[in-house]
Amino acid sequence: MCILALGLSGWLPVVNFLSLFVRDELNAGIAGAGLLLAAMHGSRSTIGVFVGVVISRVGSQRAYAFGLTGLAALVAIMSVTPNLWLFVIAAPFGGLALTMHWASAQTYVMEVAPPDRRGLASAIMSFVVVAAPGIGGVVLGTLANTYGFRLFAIVASALLALAALSAMKFLPANRSPSLSSSPSIRDLTTNLLQMLRDPAVQILALIRACTTVIYGAFIILAGPKLVAAGGDLSDVGWLIFIAAVAGATAQVVVGTMSDRIGRRGALAVTLAIGAITTAIYGQVHGFFALLVLWAGYAFTQSAFQGLIVAIAADIAPPRRLSQVMAIDSTAYSIGVTIAAILAIATGDTEPATIFWAGATAGLIGLAAVRYLPASRQH
Repeated sequence: MCILALGLSGWLPVVNFLSLFVRDELNAGIAGAGLLLAAMHGSRSTIGVFVGVVISRVGSQRAYAFGLTGLAALVAIMSVTPNLWLFVIAAPFGGLALTMHWASAQTYVMEVAPPDRRGLASAIMSFVVVAAPGIGGVVLGTLANTYGFRLFAIVASALLALAALSAMKFLPANRSPSLSSSPSIRDLTTNLLQMLRDPAVQILALIRACTTVIYGAFIILAGPKLVAAGGDLSDVGWLIFIAAVAGATAQVVVGTMSDRIGRRGALAVTLAIGAITTAIYGQVHGFFALLVLWAGYAFTQSAFQGLIVAIAADIAPPRRLSQVMAIDSTAYSIGVTIAAILAIATGDTEPATIFWAGATAGLIGLAAVRYLPASRQH
């Protein structure tokens, strides 16, 4: 969790500042930010699904370190690129690194957690995911506002590189059953394709994609909307801090809620809240109203992360966890890609369209929750 916190302190602030960097530094507008995210998450949502094969071969610890290294390289390019196109060319490789990072981290945590403690383990992980970037976002936001995006990117890349080195040196390797049997690439690929045909995995992937259409809408437009309402880059850094507080709160509230109504019930409630928050956010323009609604969005995204990872571990067949996590990561990027394509088409003219799409996706995910099966783990 310490290594995860270090890496996410470097990466997640970059995600939240990306639209402003592309618009203000590279003069490419919101459509340019959409193109960049489409390139990154397009690769992640296609060939990125096979990252689970790599994780099964080299282990989740090494794959996690590889993913951090790739993200460090992508952010380093951000510090030197003179225009959007060099960044766009590098983005598909960054998308693969992002898949490696998230799928490996989630796989590792679920592998080392006892089956009856996976909900707690995923909640702790989700707490770190939202809490760690809080301080990083404020610091990096201040750097961007005072010294510009280039120094911001150098410091963020250094944090990611340090996390990668730490993961390789200090994180204990975990040999799962799939590693001890040394399956062939062909067998692993066949197993992956079987997982893609599993109805339970398909439903969970649909729900994950729905949640990340919401996520994509916010990471593309929340920063520009706040600046347009009178904020500056430091205020965008404070958005990340608010997300940390709201996300940490979500882990307590949702943990209690899931004990009472189950993980699927808690997921349904948060999907409903996420859909409503997203629809309203696209219609308001006041500075403080945007901050309050951002907190609601951050609450639900943190809840989605903890609940979906735990449910994925519940429904994964034995020795198939890394493949289910890779599919989950791919579905994540499909949702972001949908939001990115909408940003290319309407981001500079009708930005509210992206938020309406996010709200609609949240309702579709809500309808799909009822079809999730009970846990397969005993």
